[in-house]
Amino acid sequence: MKRTFPREKNVSDLTEKEYVALIGTVVGRDDKDYSLMVDDGTGTIKVLAEKIFEVGNVVCCMGKTERLAGIVLTNVLIVDMEDFDRELYARLRAMEAGE
Repeated sequence: MKRTFPREKNVSDLTEKEYVALIGTVVGRDDKDYSLMVDDGTGTIKVLAEKIFEVGNVVCCMGKTERLAGIVLTNVLIVDMEDFDRELYARLRAMEAGE
């Protein structure tokens, strides 16, 4: 059995049928359909989730992208990143990209 791991991507680079991981801030939530709006600084994506986080929480979302009403992240595992250092993370990503 081949195991697939999520690829870290920006919201602005997502296409459908990818297994991805992204880190962002919860900027909206809908308790009726169990969804969050997560912004990673490059864009915002709707995330269908079983657990609803508060607006302002930093979260890591891993799941599959699907085209519903735009690109949506489904089958999601969400991890609270309360103590996450976004500035350090941005510097690390820039170093990895060779900037």
